Amino acid sequence: MLAYVSVIIPTYNDNKRLAQCLEALGKQTYPQEKCEIIVVDNGSDVSPADLVAKYKNARLVHEEKAGSYTARNKGIAVAKGDIFAFTDADCIPDTTWLENGVVHIEADDDVCVIGGRTDIFYSHPSKPTSVELYEKLYAFPTERNIRLHHYAPTCNLFTTRATIDAIGLFNDTLKSGGDLEWGQRAYNAGVALQYADDAIVKHPARSTWAQLAKKVRRVAGGQVDSALQSSRPVWKQRLLYYDFFPPISSLGRLLKTTDFKLQEKMKILGVIAVSRVVAIREKTALLLWEKDRQR
Repeated sequence: MLAYVSVIIPTYNDNKRLAQCLEALGKQTYPQEKCEIIVVDNGSDVSPADLVAKYKNARLVHEEKAGSYTARNKGIAVAKGDIFAFTDADCIPDTTWLENGVVHIEADDDVCVIGGRTDIFYSHPSKPTSVELYEKLYAFPTERNIRLHHYAPTCNLFTTRATIDAIGLFNDTLKSGGDLEWGQRAYNAGVALQYADDAIVKHPARSTWAQLAKKVRRVAGGQVDSALQSSRPVWKQRLLYYDFFPPISSLGRLLKTTDFKLQEKMKILGVIAVSRVVAIREKTALLLWEKDRQR
């Protein structure tokens, strides 16, 4: 008997790309009657209600409190499925995404986490920007993150109701890194984390410096929030200490890869340098104004 799956998608002012995501979900090889699509609107200026209404197995719920992890928790609260599949409004799932993800989930214990493959694509494939090249290499190394850091991004994540019951919801106080915190919480509790190379979603690369800087600042904010919530004060110092030293691991991956020409690698190196400066500035500002943040 096929399991009933709840697909949970947070969205905020992204109706154009949400339409592509929903269209792809409407073409899944997994039976439509065995899944529901829960779109959680997080306060969009233009409601996606008319868009969601086009799909019989999709429904729209609202979460006024800002934050993607708050929105995902809202989706979990109203979900009917025994299996949860998370993706984002800007993602395009392959037609076999649900089918393959469910196969991997059901092959393991009731309490488990599966991270699927996320393929980055360019706006203009023949002329990728420096930022797009950087994104292609570093944005979603899911297999590596599961193996080394014990988490998978919520743009392509499968888990079970039993896992949520055992581990709890996402930490919705974090601006970013809620998937990391939740995944490590699951790992520390003994939950099995696996990579599924055939459960694929496509994700657009960020293409501009402004888009990348926004992401870097968001991630830096999440790291600061995690450090402030930690019982180990040394984490505050490590936040900046790490950024002032050369990114050995990132540079190693850049040198080893054969997917880019030398000129493209030089562009990626420049993006690495700039992004670290942005991260240092953001973390410094947030830590200096810690008291105001807490108020």
